[in-house]
Amino acid sequence: MPVNSFDNYPMSWKPDKKALKRPYYYSIAELLEQDIINGFLAPGTKLPPQRELADFLDLNFTTITRAYKLCEFKD
Repeated sequence: MPVNSFDNYPMSWKPDKKALKRPYYYSIAELLEQDIINGFLAPGTKLPPQRELADFLDLNFTTITRAYKLCEFKD
């Protein structure tokens, strides 16, 4: 368990940890895309900072950065 528990921390987007598969950065990008398509994230919603999301998912900061970068280039 991470030192900082983000389970009750208010964030604009909290992906389902159980839905993550390897490679994690790709899985995060897919979850984000699905939540946008399904209307769980409204247009203009600010995403959580990479460090907060990394702590919440108990992943490396660079994994989140890579996922966000992947989303920038998706059509």
